[in-house]
Amino acid sequence: MSVPAPVLRLVALCLALCLAHPCPVCAEQALRIDEQPFRDWAVLCELTAPQGFTGALTQYQYRQLSFGDIAAPVTAAVQAAFDSDPLRPLAPGTLSLLLPTCPTLPRQAATGSPSSYDHLLHALQTAGFHPADTPFLCASLADLEACHRRGVLGRLDTPEQWLARCDAGTALALTDVLLLCVPEVDGYPIVPMLFSDAAESDAPLYAAVVLRDGEPLCLEVSGTCEVTGAVALGGAAIPWDDAVRRAIDHALGLYQPAMAGMARVREAGFDYPAFWEAHTPAFVLRAEHVQAAWYARSGLLRPCWYVALSLTVQLTGTETLTPQARHSYLPEVLLIACCVDAVTGDVVQ
Repeated sequence: MSVPAPVLRLVALCLALCLAHPCPVCAEQALRIDEQPFRDWAVLCELTAPQGFTGALTQYQYRQLSFGDIAAPVTAAVQAAFDSDPLRPLAPGTLSLLLPTCPTLPRQAATGSPSSYDHLLHALQTAGFHPADTPFLCASLADLEACHRRGVLGRLDTPEQWLARCDAGTALALTDVLLLCVPEVDGYPIVPMLFSDAAESDAPLYAAVVLRDGEPLCLEVSGTCEVTGAVALGGAAIPWDDAVRRAIDHALGLYQPAMAGMARVREAGFDYPAFWEAHTPAFVLRAEHVQAAWYARSGLLRPCWYVALSLTVQLTGTETLTPQARHSYLPEVLLIACCVDAVTGDVVQ
């Protein structure tokens, strides 16, 4: 059966319009970037669309439940769930000494028993913590130590010295597993804001547990929140790929001038120009991960795109460098966390 000419012309017109103006949904299924904004810098990204926001965007007011409010019920619930020995809740900031500045490690395999997390999830829910369905981070202490060592600028610690930074009340081992749990609202996690420009009143909202052989070894509860009000924001969230671009531009604007300035420093026994000449660095900024989330600021929860980036510093002539000599001048990999407000597009962390 032949197709009428008017129909063929309509189809051709539609195809031409689609090529000229790609469908937003199709355009946002993947983001691939391979650019060189500066001679010694590369920007890379290969991400697929995350699960986005559904429904109208909302800003919530919340009341913060601090360590004193939540530590005792969470500790009791965890002990009951695991039928474990009594746990002493650690003061906020104890276990976070072991965490990277960018809490998600998307390229590292999550380790730990799923059943252990199910027990922990139930315990936190019972105690009123309102946890997200999946941990914000799940990694062995060996993974976290390696992550820390790659990002050091200065003196390198041994793994034992790194573990000793955390006074957990018991000796930790690299084979132990750390779970970082955060509360959720409407199915989206609240970014813990461990290291940010937030005010002191915006305490990070999280619970951290170290497991050994699937059993809790120590527990730190910083706090959680209760929603007390809501305001509709209206409109749609900025596209996730736009947020990734903004995070990349933000990081590039911070770190490229910093590294260029570092190349001229001669002081305190350091000769960066000579180091640059002997071990010419190249920088790779990579977008690693993006997800829909909330960020807490001044008693408000706002929707954001949480973007995890990494900055890899490559050097020439490393065969003549000891690890300590290298890290005295430059790190290997820095992890960078950006919360991009889903309404305004501002980078807030």
